[in-house]
Amino acid sequence: RNPALVELFKGIARFSHRRPWLVIGAAFLITLIMGYLASTLRIEMTWIDLVPRDNPSVEEFHGITENFGAASNIILAIENEDSERLKEVAREVAEELAAMTRYFTLVDYRRDRDFFLSHALMLEKAKDLKKSRDMLRSFDMVPFLKAVNDNFERSYIGGEDSLEEDEYRVIQTINSLVNVVAGLKTGLQSENLQESGRLTAHWYIDDALYSFSADKRMLLVTLHPTCTINEMDKIGVLVPALREKVEEFKKAYPDCRFRLTGMHIVSQDEIETASSDSMILTNVAFLIILAGFVIAFKMWSAPLLAMLCLSGGIIWNFGIAALVIGRLNMMTAMMALILLGLGVDYFVHI
Repeated sequence: RNPALVELFKGIARFSHRRPWLVIGAAFLITLIMGYLASTLRIEMTWIDLVPRDNPSVEEFHGITENFGAASNIILAIENEDSERLKEVAREVAEELAAMTRYFTLVDYRRDRDFFLSHALMLEKAKDLKKSRDMLRSFDMVPFLKAVNDNFERSYIGGEDSLEEDEYRVIQTINSLVNVVAGLKTGLQSENLQESGRLTAHWYIDDALYSFSADKRMLLVTLHPTCTINEMDKIGVLVPALREKVEEFKKAYPDCRFRLTGMHIVSQDEIETASSDSMILTNVAFLIILAGFVIAFKMWSAPLLAMLCLSGGIIWNFGIAALVIGRLNMMTAMMALILLGLGVDYFVHI
């Protein structure tokens, strides 16, 4: 035994015996302060938060994301039966979200048409460029449609797996051809054939400027956040603000459905779920342990006092963690359950 430690505990016991209410009052006050500090703890659920922040790899990673941004975006899906209505709503929604400069650097619902016309072919694969060249050898309608059909046969007949993978592209191409035929029909009835032809060409590519689903009942709006998925404190502000804005959109456009997805949304859901589950598990474990003590010792007073002291100790622990570290990761978030078990063991030995 350490004599100094023994004398320290004897002194604490004598002081507690002489001034019990002072000790209880001080403990209660400290518990309140620690409880407030514990409420400021942040829960960070990314794998990078398991590594010390002064680690060279972590510092380099944060430097890259700060200078070049992150690849993760937020996707807002808008659903409606009318594709033209979707375009209109997406434009208005994007304008409102773009005004939230605190949260988003860019809101994209439609590709720039001039850029698309000037650079689209640069983004194509070499084999796709060759197919396009073969299809556009003749600008007459019959040879053009025959070339498109031949291209479909070469690409997909006898290759069921390839058809499943490119099903969306096939549907897009067929829809675009329908638009071209409709545009040409309108152009033939027009007095200005050149202008009509230009509008038909724009009509052909118009749907490609939007991120439509295959049935054109859903349109995606891409949001580029100002924070990365590792900045959990900023995500905790961004995501609730965005969800509140989406609720406003639902009221303003009752004929449309709005849904959110993306790693930022998933990360916030993980935090909320972890916090909720951790609290539920802690409370359930607390009640089970208390019930076990009451049944085993056939009394209420001692188990209640033990669990009360244990709860205070856990609050102190989280308060000190908030002061020293300021955050919990996916491992330490379950610390309360471990402390319950350790504290109960100590009570049993006493």
